[in-house]
Amino acid sequence: MRHRLITTRTFTGLVDDSPRLLRLNDPDMTAVAFLYLPVDHDPRQPDVDRINALGKRIHARILAEGRWHFHQFSLPDDTGRVSLGATLHPLRFMGNNQRITESHMRDALAYVTGLGHALERP
Repeated sequence: MRHRLITTRTFTGLVDDSPRLLRLNDPDMTAVAFLYLPVDHDPRQPDVDRINALGKRIHARILAEGRWHFHQFSLPDDTGRVSLGATLHPLRFMGNNQRITESHMRDALAYVTGLGHALERP
């Protein structure tokens, strides 16, 4: 369990260090929910529909390409990290795999960010 918590803490820090990613929860175990934010994201007037559409497209590409895996689901924004009361469609990392390394986590997040950047272009 200790290794899983360290993995989750490491992943959380990597998400927090990325200007294009937003963590939605304070993990108490191994799950980390996060969103890709478009380059022109304005936290004062978030475009929830655009954020969700982009997130769904990112997830579809992740599944189609099969290189990495993140879960996706709907989640009410009870904390107001994007827009209080909005329904969000974040990706979710689970820190349960004993073989995952920080390098894997960095590569997976770079992949998500790269997909997001490519998919938000017309």
